[in-house]
Amino acid sequence: MRAAPSLLVLLALCGSAAAWAGEAAAGKPGAEATLSPQRPEAEGWEVIGNEPLLIRSRQRPNSSIRDLWAEGELNVPAQDVQAALLDNERYPAFMPYCSESRFVGDPAPDGARHVYTRLELPFVAPRDYVVRTQVLRTVGPAGEGVFSSRWSAVPDLLPERPNTVRLRTNDGSWHVTSQGPQKSYVVYRFSVDPGGMVPGFAANMANRTGVRDTVKAVQKEALRRKELREAEARRRAPR
Repeated sequence: MRAAPSLLVLLALCGSAAAWAGEAAAGKPGAEATLSPQRPEAEGWEVIGNEPLLIRSRQRPNSSIRDLWAEGELNVPAQDVQAALLDNERYPAFMPYCSESRFVGDPAPDGARHVYTRLELPFVAPRDYVVRTQVLRTVGPAGEGVFSSRWSAVPDLLPERPNTVRLRTNDGSWHVTSQGPQKSYVVYRFSVDPGGMVPGFAANMANRTGVRDTVKAVQKEALRRKELREAEARRRAPR
């Protein structure tokens, strides 16, 4: 039997990538300060992996909530990472265990949107959650600059579904900086509480495998989009 992935990480495989390209605040003052990580050694972070990104984790005292933080360089353009993250309704096609992802209602005046996500996980009851997602910055027209987004749980926005555990904590951010036409520097942070009755083997640790799967899923989709974008550019190029 295949070992159960860490539930805490699987809960972040879909919805915590959520973003919406509404009225993104490109260059908004203070956006980077909001997302910039502090030095981990001052906050009790533990390094638990280094592939494909450096992965840190910590348990909140007297809580089932675990914080995760992954950062490092990916060999994929920032604009294509951004495109993958913004396409919420395609998440079931490339995010592991994500069976449903859809927008709820209309965009807010600041461009934020609500997203409903349902996950079909091994060994435990399905989980779902509703998050408010907001894009703070987007890359420039040539793919330069920074993409950043954040989300926070709004669990009571929709009624709970039968036989499904509603998550009440799911908060985080993506911060993707272009490092040229072929690379980007990614900072991915989230906090989640699995909710319900969870076997100890599944919830004791948010492990490197789950974070790695998240990042690789986004990277694979970004590379797919890069190939499509480049093929379209070649098709449009003068002959």
